[in-house]
Parts: sequence; C-alpha cells; structure tokens
Amino acid sequence: AHCLITIWTTMRAASSVVAIVAALIIVKQVLTGLNVSSKALCEQNTDSRPNEAFSLRKDDDRSNRLSLPTNDPTNSPTNKPIEPPPIQQAFVPDSSTGKVFGGEKIRDFSNPMANLKETSISSEQLPFENDFRAKCNKWGVVTTIFDPTEAISRVSNLPEWCLVVVADTKTPKDYVEKFKALGGNEGSTFFFSVERQKTWEQLDGPIGAFVRTMPWRHFGRKNLGYLFAILHGAEYFFDFDDDNFIKLDEKTGDPVEILPSTTTLDNVTVVMLGPTAFNHHPLMKPSIPPPSWARGFPLEYIKDEATEGQAAFSAPMPFVSKSNSIGVIQFLADGNPDVDANHRLMRPLPMTFDNSENAKNVLVPKHAYSPYNAQASIHTQPALWATLLPTTVPGRVSDIWRSYFAQCIFADSNLRLVFAPPKIEQIRNEHNFLGDLTAEKDLYTKSGKLIDFLSSWDSEKLRFPERVEQLWIDLYERSYIELDDVVALQKWLEALIAMGYKFPELKPRIRNVAMMGQFNYADFPNSMTQIMMWSQKMRERFQTAIAAAPFNKTQLVYLEAHRIDALQAKDLRMNKRDHLGFYNPMSNLMRTLLRFSNSSTIEAVLYAHDDALLNITELSEGKYPFPTDKIIANRRRGEYDNAEYVDL
Repeated sequence: AHCLITIWTTMRAASSVVAIVAALIIVKQVLTGLNVSSKALCEQNTDSRPNEAFSLRKDDDRSNRLSLPTNDPTNSPTNKPIEPPPIQQAFVPDSSTGKVFGGEKIRDFSNPMANLKETSISSEQLPFENDFRAKCNKWGVVTTIFDPTEAISRVSNLPEWCLVVVADTKTPKDYVEKFKALGGNEGSTFFFSVERQKTWEQLDGPIGAFVRTMPWRHFGRKNLGYLFAILHGAEYFFDFDDDNFIKLDEKTGDPVEILPSTTTLDNVTVVMLGPTAFNHHPLMKPSIPPPSWARGFPLEYIKDEATEGQAAFSAPMPFVSKSNSIGVIQFLADGNPDVDANHRLMRPLPMTFDNSENAKNVLVPKHAYSPYNAQASIHTQPALWATLLPTTVPGRVSDIWRSYFAQCIFADSNLRLVFAPPKIEQIRNEHNFLGDLTAEKDLYTKSGKLIDFLSSWDSEKLRFPERVEQLWIDLYERSYIELDDVVALQKWLEALIAMGYKFPELKPRIRNVAMMGQFNYADFPNSMTQIMMWSQKMRERFQTAIAAAPFNKTQLVYLEAHRIDALQAKDLRMNKRDHLGFYNPMSNLMRTLLRFSNSSTIEAVLYAHDDALLNITELSEGKYPFPTDKIIANRRRGEYDNAEYVDL
C-alpha cells in the first residue's frame, strides 16, 4: 500500500511527459516486484500451513477437477530419453478449477521392442490340458475370489460351450467342491488353480514369460483365462463376471442363447453420428429418465445430445464379410447395470433396457468410441488379441481402457462393435460407491482426452502386432498406462504368435488425404441427415472428410454441434435460367487445399460430388498411405478415353 501511495503522489506531481513515463516505469517495476513477492509469500504460506482448509496438496483429489479438454496431445520436443516426471505433470494447471489432464507426451519409452516375427513353437512345448484340447471353440472366461455363483454355473451348462475359471490367491480352497454342489458342469469346466498357474510361470518361452508379468490379487489374472482358451481352440469368448446372470428362457427354463445359431446378427441398427464419443444408452431405451450413460463414457459429454446418435436404418449383419466383421458384442444388463459411481449416486436403480421382440442391436460407427466392459461381452476370433486387460490401473478402469484401445485398432481392421439388448441380469456384488468413485478417477478425468488422442492416432507400422505395440507405447508415454502394461502387451503378442494365433488383416484408414464432398445444394429434403450420413461413410475410409455446400447459418450451427466438418460455399444459384447452376466447386476445392497448405499430415485433397460412388481400393491402388504422387483423369464424354494414372 505504501508503494502504491508513493506512485500516485509521483504521478500527481508530474509536470511533464517525461515525468509521467518515468512514473509508469516505476509502476511496472513495482508491480513486477509485488507479483514475485506475492507468489513467493503464497508459496511460503502454503508450505508452512499444509493442513489449512484452503491448501491443495499434490495428491489432493480436489486438485484434479473435471473440465473440458484443452490441448491436443503433442510429442516431446526432444528425442533424448527423459526421466518420467510425476504423473501430476500430465495435468494442465488451471488456477480457477484445479488441474486438468492434458494428455500430452510426458516421457519416452526406452525399453527394447518385442520380437514379433511370425514364428511358432512345437505343440510339444505348449501346455495343453488334454481333456480340453480342441474340445470347444466357444469359451466362457471368468475370474473370481468368491464362492461359486449361479451365474458361473449357468455358463458351464451352456450347450457346446466350455468354461475356464481363473483362481486368485483369495479364491476359496474348496471352490471345486462347492461348484459341483451348485450344479456346475465339471466336464466342460477347467478350474485354473493357483497351483496350476504357478506351473505355467515356470514354462520356458513366451507363454511362461507372459504369465510371469501378471500380478497376483488383481483383476488382471483373467488374462490367463483368455490365453488358456485361445490355446485350446477358442473362436469365441463370453467374457463375464460372477455376478452377471444369463437370463432364463420363460418357456424352457434354460439359459437363453447368447450367440446366434447362424452367422448373421439380425435387427442391427446403423447409427448416424458426428462426434467421436458415442453414448449408446439412449438408443437402447433405458427405463429411467435421461440422462443415462455407461461406465467410462466421458462425463463432459453427458448432456451433449449429439453424442447419442440417430437410428438411420436396421438390417441383418453377417459376422464376417469383406468390408466388416463383428469383433465384439456387448450385452447390456438389467437390474444393476454397468454404470459408474456418479450414475449410481445420482440416478435411480434398478433400471432396465428394451428387451422386446422389436429390441435392436446397435452398431457403433467406425469412427466413434463407446465403452464396453469385461462383465458380459462376446469376442470373436479376429478380436481375441484385444482382450488383454491392463494391470497398472484400477479394475474399474482396466476393461474400459481395454475397450478404447481396441476400438482404435478395430477402425483400421474392419472390426465392429455392437451393443445388444439385455440377455443379462446383474445382481451386483457388494460395492462401496465412494470406493468405486475413487477407483474410477481416471475415467472421469482422462476418457475424453483418450478418445481425442485415439481418434487422431496413426503409426507407420503396417504389421498388425507391431501396430498394436506402438499404440500401447504411445499410451504409456502419455500416462494412460504404466511401463509394466507395455511389457505385458509385448509378451502377450509374442505368446499369441507362438501359439499360431491368426491376426486380422490391417486396412488402415487414409490419413494423408482429405476427402471433400461437393454438394451443389443444401435445401433438398432431409439435407442435414444425408450430409451426416455421407460424412460418416467417408470417415470409415478417410480420417478427414469435409462437406462443402451453400449452408445457411442455421445449418452450419447444426453441423458444428454434430462435429461435421463443413465448408460454407457461396450461393451462385442461377435463378434467371431454367436450370440450377453449380456452387463454384473449384473454389471450394481450392479453399480446402489452402486450409491444409501447412499441414504436417494432409498431403492432398480428393474431390468428389455428393452422388459419386468411390472405389477407394482402385483409386489408391490398394496402397497405404494413399499414393499422392498419382492422379486420375476425368473420362467424361469420352474426351479422355486413353486417360491413365499420371505423375503430377
């Protein structure tokens, strides 16, 4: 205060411009000093009074408040290995709301890469259980520390299914006897005891190496069940928990079928969606008023209606086709379904979802991400590689992280995620909601950033296992997982290769070319719906798709809300003529090219009219990345009958 009075007195006494300037310089210097002094004083006070109500410790949950995403992930400016800083440094400070997770790269991976050559080991070296070798191609997988439940018994009695129950150190010693007494089918069930798991730890080669990476007393022991089932011929997993009960048929009293008897899934709803985050609950018709969301869905999008999507149409979907294969079917659950602790604390329970004859399966758009769990999901052979659960994060986070990581690779291998009506009832084991809230912290603070990162992620690796490895390394470098998870993933991939697992074919989306669609008009019926669908279809093959049309302001606001990349073209309609003219398509193309003139990823723009059907394989010569040193000429009206690919 004394300094400020002195400054004011000096300025009043100033009789010349020079004196005023001098006074202002004093103001700047004094305020700078005050700022430094105040900062030092603040730090001194918080250090000296760490238990005061207003102080925020580094490990205080209040310092990690939820906020909207801020910066995109960026690489470290140096290639030199750096020591991993504390995890808190991955959070961007905000003086008004606390620290917000930024998702930037904070450390380098310095371990060696895995040996992912396509080599296998002899069958004599593989730890087969002879009673189960080639016995089933459909396997249930569960881990438990509790007594047997009816949920597990029902899976063991499914026709043509086998079951592996993975024990942990806290699993009851008399589990097998209690399982028999409950009516469990011993002939189709392998109890993977602690003692048997320890013998696998002693195995030489990649299988033993992987087993040794798995911690005891952890949800991740389930990974050994996945490995066991793949080794013994699994083509389908039913990945479930001991408190998720397959419903019983009202007429027969038997468990309902969880896998279609045919190779086609009926009543699949194709969803139309702009954002990369998809909340599937609204389309599955929950019994409670909105909002409702699954565990792992980013909290910042709960009130964003654009993330709910729209049902475009329904049709049968084959499990396997040239363009798409079903990788995962996630069943919703009635009763006490898989929602996060926030939902349980604020929304009514129990709740149900539509399970009528007209209930539909919901297909997640290829560009979008929606969380699925390890509580009641079907995994098909091309997606079995994606069942590995991270173990350096809490169990409430592990299966959700797994689902997001997997969907990033699914989009580049034509694997699809489907949500199915509730054939499951969850009678939840006892949980402490506040304990769940603490364990789910990463879901609340990191999910949105994770989806942003995965949506833009790319790699030069074009062999499937190497691409998966690179993704997990990049996730480690941004503190979503820790080093032990990357090592476990490497050993997992090596074990799968040794067992002869067949990975799906990679068909990466085109990231180095932007797709621009020319729409001459924007006032035709259902124009916004059709433009959204066009954008979604193009994003199945292109990372970047832009719709150019003479949009009005209302349409632009709508498209922006639905995350549709739109370019407003000038309205050049020729009203004085009998026909309607074009809306300056070459100008739109030039504006799009200029937009990416300084891009480090986009090398070219592919122009097409809204009614064009594109054979991308033909245009790109089946190569990845898109060969931008080639163009194709226009053969309109036979003017270029001899046109071929030519060098630019």
